[in-house]
Amino acid sequence: MASPSFSLSSSSLPLDAARRSIYRLVARTKLGRACARDRSARLATLAAVHIAGALVLAVVAPVWLLLAGPILLGVPHVVADVRYLVLRPMAGRGRPVVPYVLAPLAGLTALRALLVLGGPRHLEVEVAFGSAAVLLAVMLAPGVSWRRLATGAALAPLIALMLADGERAVLWLGHLHNLFAFGLWFALAWGEGPSRRLVGVGALLFGAALLLIGGALDSIAGACGAWEATAAGLDLSLLREGLAPGMEPVAGNRVVVLFVFAQSVHYAVWLRLIPGRLARRAAAPTFRRSFEALKKDLGAVGFRVAIALSIAVPALALLDPVGVRSTYLSLALFHGWL
Repeated sequence: MASPSFSLSSSSLPLDAARRSIYRLVARTKLGRACARDRSARLATLAAVHIAGALVLAVVAPVWLLLAGPILLGVPHVVADVRYLVLRPMAGRGRPVVPYVLAPLAGLTALRALLVLGGPRHLEVEVAFGSAAVLLAVMLAPGVSWRRLATGAALAPLIALMLADGERAVLWLGHLHNLFAFGLWFALAWGEGPSRRLVGVGALLFGAALLLIGGALDSIAGACGAWEATAAGLDLSLLREGLAPGMEPVAGNRVVVLFVFAQSVHYAVWLRLIPGRLARRAAAPTFRRSFEALKKDLGAVGFRVAIALSIAVPALALLDPVGVRSTYLSLALFHGWL
């Protein structure tokens, strides 16, 4: 019987064949040839394409995007979070720090699991666990002591506010962690290639966000019926309760659509841009090489678990898409703090 790794490598062969065909077509253009030679150009172009695609989908199908995104891409992007924020950066420098940071996040996830099973909600304790993880990460990070102390002191008032209002803390965490991923890629990519590329991508992202929150694209959404659409019982009025509580409908819809857009970019950052920037080779990796690198970072058991969960969540969503999405979001809350 073939081993799981062999099966995955074999299944990647058709994907790599399709990839080669696409690359041959793209290489006929000047931009395509530049992207093939230059990782900076390739990733900036990918970022711009993903931002434009996310903007279009967020305007014309926000509910469907907010339903399908976590189901299809939620687990893979959390795996990327853990891979690049915990496993790879810690390798060889301060690995003993990992248990101290992950322990409170494990406690938070345990509380979330109990909540999913019908237990009570302990929001203040969850925020305390998340805040503890952040402070431990700062205090135990390598670097100059005074910088750690200064960062901890700057975070203290913010953490106090979060502990005083757990609902608002979790709401803002959900919105801002999408932006953090883009900022992390921006910082990693800065200095590789002309800075104007990243500045252009950043301007495209924030320009799109301003169009959404300012209502410039409301008429297009209205013409598509996007604000009235439902997806498996999910609609914008229900989403407003979680993402824009207390806001009047039009402004609340804009906030929800902005979140949908930012979340879609967030997925692209973790699944395409950060892996591309941190790849050990500047050339675009094949699917087969990507699978092999993932297995090396996660280990054989972690790799199998990641693949199994990435398949199981969409499969279960065929039976109860809204319920599976809600369960995933609850259990994955730790990654916002991470």
